[in-house]
Amino acid sequence: SREPDPPDPGPIRGAEDASTCSGSAACTSESDGQPAAPAELLVSGSNSEIRVWLLDDLAEENGLPCVFCFKIEPLQGRVLALAGTWRDHIFMSFQSARMGVLDLRGAWKTLLRRGSGHKNRSRTIRFHTLRLDRPDPHITLLPPVHQGFVHALAWVPASSMLVSAAGDGSICIWEDSAPRQTISTNASIFALCMGITEFYSGDAHGVVTAYGIPSASGSDQAFIKCVAGRLDSCVLSLSYNAALQWLCASSSAGEVALWDATTFCKVVALSPSAHPCSAVELSHSPHDTSVVVTEGPGTLRVLLFPPQHARNYLQNKRTLVTNIATGRAGKWTDPLGKCITLLRDFVSFPTVSGCSRYTEDCRRCAAWLKNKFEQELGCMTMVVEPREDGAALNPVVMARWGADRELPTVVLYSHYDVVAASEKGWQTDPWTLTSKDGFLYGRGTTDNKGPILAEMLAVQRFIYSHGNQGNVVFICEGEEESGSRGLFEAINTAKEFGWLSNVAGLVVANSTWLDDDRPCLVYGMRGVLDVEISISTGGERDLHSGLHGGLLLNEPVSDLFALGNTLTDLRGIAVPGFTDGARGMCEMDRIAIKKAVQGVTVDGICARLGVPRGAFGTTRRGEEAEDSLRRTWLDPALSVTDVRYSDDGECGNCARVISKTVKMTVSARTVPDMSEAQCADCIKKHIEFEFAKRRSPNTLAVKTTSIFPWWEADSSSLLFQAATAALTEVWEVEPLLVREGGTMPQLSAMQQALGCPCIQVPLGQAQDSPHLPNERISLKNLGKGIDVIFALLRNVVLQLQQQEEEAMLANDGGPENELTKMG
Repeated sequence: SREPDPPDPGPIRGAEDASTCSGSAACTSESDGQPAAPAELLVSGSNSEIRVWLLDDLAEENGLPCVFCFKIEPLQGRVLALAGTWRDHIFMSFQSARMGVLDLRGAWKTLLRRGSGHKNRSRTIRFHTLRLDRPDPHITLLPPVHQGFVHALAWVPASSMLVSAAGDGSICIWEDSAPRQTISTNASIFALCMGITEFYSGDAHGVVTAYGIPSASGSDQAFIKCVAGRLDSCVLSLSYNAALQWLCASSSAGEVALWDATTFCKVVALSPSAHPCSAVELSHSPHDTSVVVTEGPGTLRVLLFPPQHARNYLQNKRTLVTNIATGRAGKWTDPLGKCITLLRDFVSFPTVSGCSRYTEDCRRCAAWLKNKFEQELGCMTMVVEPREDGAALNPVVMARWGADRELPTVVLYSHYDVVAASEKGWQTDPWTLTSKDGFLYGRGTTDNKGPILAEMLAVQRFIYSHGNQGNVVFICEGEEESGSRGLFEAINTAKEFGWLSNVAGLVVANSTWLDDDRPCLVYGMRGVLDVEISISTGGERDLHSGLHGGLLLNEPVSDLFALGNTLTDLRGIAVPGFTDGARGMCEMDRIAIKKAVQGVTVDGICARLGVPRGAFGTTRRGEEAEDSLRRTWLDPALSVTDVRYSDDGECGNCARVISKTVKMTVSARTVPDMSEAQCADCIKKHIEFEFAKRRSPNTLAVKTTSIFPWWEADSSSLLFQAATAALTEVWEVEPLLVREGGTMPQLSAMQQALGCPCIQVPLGQAQDSPHLPNERISLKNLGKGIDVIFALLRNVVLQLQQQEEEAMLANDGGPENELTKMG
């Protein structure tokens, strides 16, 4: 704060006022009311005053003359922000937390005639008092919408739209002096400026955010486009130059930086000043590019760039984009080095889900990942912290590039959580990235941290070459290894913010190849359901096999094992009705299996699985490899995966104890056209029937603990074709089309929730050991993975553009239109 200015405004010297806005118009003459020669005027605000300064004679030694002064009564304190032009509207915010609009359309003739005045340096200063406590035709108070000081205002003359931002972190969009939309942020906002189809805000955390302007961006509402840039301290001022399409920002730490507003690449960062930079203005002319910075007490710093600097940047940008599109960009040709650097930090977070010991590590990793999306890509980010039964779950990190709802959106799903990694069996520290023999070792390298970074750098390349042709949304959850709890709460939140509109496809890179040599494209996965079978004596405690052995007619373990033995036989699943509805092999499956088994031997499969050759059962000689794929890809399966003793767990693993309660988990895999609910019912009825046959006095309980459906890709979809073409282009060989025997519960549910096709593109090799000791990923696969994801994104947007063009030609190419054109 400062003392009130003297009654005689005098000349403007240096940075005299807190807020300014300027405009050019025809000044009305006092004598005859006729327009005089065009004049440049500057409007400034001080302590309850709005002043108009004449800029037609910058050569005056004593500074600029003040020609008009509006006095605000009752006093409202200092004017914090101004926007508008002196011949139309002037919007203002006061230290009293009130906002007003000064309507000057056609008012200057009256004001110049009626205003009181006195001579100052051969010019007459006119004064007019604006009363806020009574009706005044010139000023209107705006309704209160902010809870703090309004530090920044920006105005769009063409649409009469005003944007205001306050210390409470709120942004309000005004239309015709009425609030239209309010946006809440998590930091105080001190700066605003207008671009062509967006406006920009700068907050106390140093983040510069781009928002789409309603109507100008094709939307009825303002929306977050992306993080445009970042400084190390509070952003105090912003400036946009339409000729260069550059954005300039200054901070409280004296930083000044310029970004290209089309790509949000930093053009230049100026050496910081010793004082806060309270105002900045960027201008461009054929002679030079200049940045005028207000810093410290009454000090201006003018920074000039020769015109060649801007031309060189723009030329380099065009060359960069061209080279990226052809894969020959200078610093972008080897993103693998950056990927390794980021992966080293990423792997160091022990993000084990489902264990409270690692909760804080997961939260730190989510914050790190959010920052990388902002810093590396300039994405707008969102972190959703879901809850289950009142308990906090690991955060879901979401990031979005682009916000044009007319363009297609590709969603990239991944997860940053991992399974536990004990030191037993590891040859290296699982939480330290280790490079050895062309592989990167560490927990999460292939499942799924390495693929996340490959996607990030692929999108970075996509932004520079096709960033104005499509949108990309990342969904990175932290509970995938524990059932994806909270995932759909985050997806619904993203839908509410409009992030998931016009989704063209869902891409998942969370799997491995069939072998170590041939790239794969997964087009189907089996479903899964888990049934828990519990047998109990109904007693209060476990019994000792020595003291009590032989007393019980049917021990719970005997009943449980007898029931488990009825589930399968030598022919396969023995549960009546379980396999009803299974589709079987189609022609696409038959061709895929034929190609997949080329070069595969049953001995190799047995060696990889660590089982003897006869473990596969009866198979026609020479068809062992094909039969093994058919069984895991296309046949339903039923397996006992867990047996637990003693309900209280005190003696569960102790010898010579008869458990009062034993439980068995039966995991069943389903294939296309099977109903998981029907299968669960078949298992329940079969177990109850077999248990009744035993006439046991024990108590039986059968409970379905989880059901997740099978998933199958649409091989005719544009996304499937784009992924196939991308893998063929990068690896120079057609990918194997494979099904997987495992299940990703998210795929079917996400595909249904987003209403789009889905495809899974594995990046790792079969021997990468996900979930096992010595997990790894090949450097070659990691680098090629970046290229594959980029090519896939590019193919999607280009094919959609081609479809739109063909549709337009079809609509315009009818006989009637052709006759009209000929006529």
